[in-house]
Amino acid sequence: MSVAHMTSNTPWPDLTGRMIGEYFLMGKLGKGGLGTVYRVHQSLLDSYYALKVLHLGRFANPDHIARFLREIRIVAKLNHSNIVRAEFAGVEEGLHYLVMELLEGANLSEVMRLHPNGLHTADACELVREAAAGLQYILDHSLIHRDIKPGNLMLTRIGELKILDLGLARSTEDFSSEPLTYSGQVMGTPDFMAPEQCLQSAQIDIRADLYSLGCTLYMLLTGRVPFGGECASPMSKMRAHVESTPTDPLTHRRDLAPGIVAVMMRLLEKEPDDRFQTPAELVAAIEPFAVGADLRALIQSVPLSGTTLDFPPVRRPDVGDPTDSFLPPAKRKVPKIVQRSLKGWMVAASVFAALIVWVFVAFVSSGEPGTSSVEKLNIPPFTRMELPAGPEEKWKPDVPYQLLGREPVALRWSGKGAGSHKSIDTQANTFLVGSDEWSFFELARVNEPSFDFGITLKLSGSTDQNGPGIYYALKENPNPVGRVMAYLKCIHVARRRDEMRREMVFQLVRKSLSLGQPMPPEEIPGFPSSVDLAVEEVQPLSPKFPGKLTISIRKRVLTSILWNGVEMANLSKPSIDEQGAFPDATGGIGIVNGGSTIFSNAWLRVLP
Repeated sequence: MSVAHMTSNTPWPDLTGRMIGEYFLMGKLGKGGLGTVYRVHQSLLDSYYALKVLHLGRFANPDHIARFLREIRIVAKLNHSNIVRAEFAGVEEGLHYLVMELLEGANLSEVMRLHPNGLHTADACELVREAAAGLQYILDHSLIHRDIKPGNLMLTRIGELKILDLGLARSTEDFSSEPLTYSGQVMGTPDFMAPEQCLQSAQIDIRADLYSLGCTLYMLLTGRVPFGGECASPMSKMRAHVESTPTDPLTHRRDLAPGIVAVMMRLLEKEPDDRFQTPAELVAAIEPFAVGADLRALIQSVPLSGTTLDFPPVRRPDVGDPTDSFLPPAKRKVPKIVQRSLKGWMVAASVFAALIVWVFVAFVSSGEPGTSSVEKLNIPPFTRMELPAGPEEKWKPDVPYQLLGREPVALRWSGKGAGSHKSIDTQANTFLVGSDEWSFFELARVNEPSFDFGITLKLSGSTDQNGPGIYYALKENPNPVGRVMAYLKCIHVARRRDEMRREMVFQLVRKSLSLGQPMPPEEIPGFPSSVDLAVEEVQPLSPKFPGKLTISIRKRVLTSILWNGVEMANLSKPSIDEQGAFPDATGGIGIVNGGSTIFSNAWLRVLP
């Protein structure tokens, strides 16, 4: 029997119950063209992962092996909240395998089976926004995906979208050849392929992925692919992508807003130059339409499927139970003395890594020997607080503005608050800042009576008790007498210890603050005085789980606060502490930061 014949006709063996490396295969999660994915358990760490193993081991098609190894190398370089994360890779008795984070949830094809007429507009837009954020990260690493489709986009149980299967991904830096495909072979999925991809897979760029994401958005909103029933064969679908115009989505669903239809149809333009040119552009365009999304509620409506099986309790091979009977003789229990040695080295490595982080943080916080934090920031000590004028555009109604297209302006008082480390990426609309003290950065001034303001924030390191968030209603004190220079309100994440539960909890806090003039040199520089107006507990914010914070101002009054799409009703209630002070919520808007944070996709939409 030839290798080719085995590859095409031999059934894929079920490896459940075996050990591959240090991983016990508990059961199948799914299978695709290149391999099968299993849920696995690693005993030394007592952790669960997803393991993808290439079909047929050493009998696999050489092209498949090369493509699988390329996928391993690509995934290993990527670390983004919207891309599946690789943990380990290896070869065991001729079996090539890739270990990835275990995702509990459902891919978007499975989600759509329960929503045949389309999703809520905000949910669909948030799914596409997160996919575009992952694609921008892929592009930043000189890659394109080439197989974006609902089946390769997974919504996890925590309401986070992940891009899967980079088996067709390739570098954007080499368009000269397609080494892992036969001449003239087209790569991709016909329902979601860009016109140029249908003609020649080797000569495409990230704009082909954006077209595929447009096809995905079309399906999420209408329940149909752009070229479906009228195109029965893969070739007819590919011809339609090249030659035909998709059916107006309003034909399938009349409640779609003109703005989101315009975004969708721009993604589906035949010419790449007529589409969005980068995923970051799509993120900025679609974010306002994602306001109110609740992906956690969406995924909770989807029952567990073949990708998230309900497994019985694992029978681990290190406790002398019947699991040993599943294992080949060479793969049975690791001797206890070896386990203890490995665990000891792991603990020592963890302590050493923590020591390195501690030394680094201490070095960053201290600056050069003999210099104060004021000197390190190059801010004159005890100078008058600076209040930037802010951009003075005349905001057009119902037009979403991206506010991180330029660097925010730091507010400074008493030598504090300018941010000890900061960088801006205007192309990705991302602002990274680390601060020893609370810092404030002006984004814009808004005097219109009604507007929405939103931002995404994610920790990139430790955070103080007073963590990141936003401020609004910044107004200079009209009375120059006294030390108060300006008033503002903010909503920020706080880390507090709950003594009753004996654990740290995260809260969203709404505050009223005043920023003061510098104190005399003999006095200690003052922290801005503040009053907590409302507090509501939220899920922990971490480097892995970002938070999306949105506020709505109507007739100059704060009316709504959303955290990850969930209404924070207690936070938006009027407080007796702000009566008579400055109820007007218009004025300067910007960023509040404590610790180390990545802010992205700060947007503003003024209402007529």
